[in-house]
Amino acid sequence: MRAIIIPTLLLCAWSIPLAAGDVKTGEVAQDRQEIHRDNREIAKDRQALAEDRAERAKDNSDLRQDAKDRAEDRSDLRQDRKELAKDLKAGDTDAVAGDRQEIKDDKSELKADRADTRADLKDRHEDRGDRREDRKDLHEDRGDRREDRKDVRADHNGRGGHNHRAKTR
Repeated sequence: MRAIIIPTLLLCAWSIPLAAGDVKTGEVAQDRQEIHRDNREIAKDRQALAEDRAERAKDNSDLRQDAKDRAEDRSDLRQDRKELAKDLKAGDTDAVAGDRQEIKDDKSELKADRADTRADLKDRHEDRGDRREDRKDLHEDRGDRREDRKDVRADHNGRGGHNHRAKTR
């Protein structure tokens, strides 16, 4: 008598059980599709967070540069005031007019740098709220993904599948 060899499928937590008679493979397939959609959403959220981090680094660099520019403008303003005082003491009227114009220019540069810094800080504050929302969405998506995986495993294990991770008591 010949032995009949029946090929068997090795099933894991992600495979669709095909042998059990009471299996609704459509539900399992839908769960798997939902998991794949969630994975894609999570990947998009991660990409958005990475872009936000890069943008935040650029913003930090801009703020540091603005601070350097303001410090340089204040230094120039102090120097021009010293020159003005020196020229006034010496009675050099032509140099006094030039020094006053330089002081006026330095003040306007300092004012523009302060406005730029305020705008950068305002943008940063608005972006912070967006980043919080993105992190919250990512966290929710991860939770949904875990629940979907649990559902797929429960469906699989309840229908005659093998749970390789189950603990024996």
